[in-house]
Amino acid sequence: MTTTAAYLTAIQQARKAYETMLDRPVDDSGLAESIRLQIDVGLAYDDLLEWLRRSDEYQAKQPTPPPPSGNAALPPLEGQLYNDGMAYADATGRRIPLFCHAGDLLCLFVEGRLEGNQSKDQRVHQAFADMRDHGYAGLRSWWSICWHQAHPYWEGRRLNPSNQDHRRLIEECFRIGSQDYGLQWHTALGSAERVPPHEMDEAWDWMGEVVHRHPTWFALVEGLNEAYYTGESNPDVVERWVNRSRTKNPDVLHGLSAAAGANGSENHDELVKWTPEWQQMYLVHAYRGGNWGDQTRHVFSSAYEDPPRRCGWSGEPPGVQCGPYQRVSALDHPEQWTERPWRYAFYLAQTAMCRQVPTFFCSHGVCLEGRLIDAPAFTITPRLIHDLPPDIMAYEELFHGGATHRAKRIIQAPEHCRADHALKSNGACVITVYPEDPEIRDIDIIFERAWKGRIHDEFGYTDVVIDRGQVIRRDVSSGLLFVGEVL
Repeated sequence: MTTTAAYLTAIQQARKAYETMLDRPVDDSGLAESIRLQIDVGLAYDDLLEWLRRSDEYQAKQPTPPPPSGNAALPPLEGQLYNDGMAYADATGRRIPLFCHAGDLLCLFVEGRLEGNQSKDQRVHQAFADMRDHGYAGLRSWWSICWHQAHPYWEGRRLNPSNQDHRRLIEECFRIGSQDYGLQWHTALGSAERVPPHEMDEAWDWMGEVVHRHPTWFALVEGLNEAYYTGESNPDVVERWVNRSRTKNPDVLHGLSAAAGANGSENHDELVKWTPEWQQMYLVHAYRGGNWGDQTRHVFSSAYEDPPRRCGWSGEPPGVQCGPYQRVSALDHPEQWTERPWRYAFYLAQTAMCRQVPTFFCSHGVCLEGRLIDAPAFTITPRLIHDLPPDIMAYEELFHGGATHRAKRIIQAPEHCRADHALKSNGACVITVYPEDPEIRDIDIIFERAWKGRIHDEFGYTDVVIDRGQVIRRDVSSGLLFVGEVL
């Protein structure tokens, strides 16, 4: 039997919940329903808040994502993204396609629609708007999570591409992201453990049909996220899955997997193993060990040391953590990114210079628990990428500034620092200078060839003309980006 005290508590909590969520007193019908949910259904106060959060009245009070500002740092992709053998390009010509990782976004959208949870739906729309309005070309998201094998990390969440309702909503989310927000998708299976072969084939046949109907929604269809850890270690098997889409959609980029993840996908033997002859790029999940300079150097090394293809795609680089959100893992020194966010934008510029598609990765890019726009370096990165030449990946030469390349280097690599060069035959060049030891700050930078251009650092940029033999002293503790030409 329900006591008077229980009813009094229910009334008090209903009043408090309405003031908190809707900023008004509870009305008679709201009070009656609130009491029923608490007494008869057993909702606690937090559950009551969530019930109100899903209400039309609460959702109507939330700001909708703003319309496009028209001045995003990078323009959206036009038409089909492709690789011309030297660089990535779309209908406008060669360009740098900057992507953003949003791993659970498809799952979040499906959950929101099936649960009637408008706050989850709102988070997805905000993420789309944040990416669109700041110049991201698209996003990477998983189209399966815990398909047949639960994992404690996901706490019961599941995205099941064998389920017809999930399929319908996955396709709807693809449509919204592409048609309503102008973004393209890099999509990959997130899990394949214990999936029966016939279900896998049916799912890939379905995905292949979606891609066939709407090819320009997709920039890259990837077989399986970090295949060694998510259910399939044989590249031949993953290739068979991918071919169910690729053969129907030869103009859409397809790839297998960065199978060994950040622990080893950059290793040459792994790259060769997981890059079949038809695959137009190699896939990596970039190195996350050491300090930020080590990670930046690895990007250069993977492009410089005989990769199986000229161009790559970095789908999961080291990432930045967002305040209390600690989803980005396996970093030795995460504070080196979050305390100096410009370093991360610099790192992604280095990725583009080294002929790989850069992907912005942060804690919200694993689970979309907050706004992408609040992540360190989210807004800086597109602005810095914008100042790179759009055809940077087609520059003929890529070399470091050490003694081996004394005859053609522009900047001599300072002691305990790197000076990585990308040089075009007409003299255009991009150079990154950064420390191998994070304690290094002010150093002398020696120019062995005359140069003019723009020097970027975390405080802005400077346009300069430099004579041969000139020395400038600069703080390199967060890296320097030189964009210009040899005189």
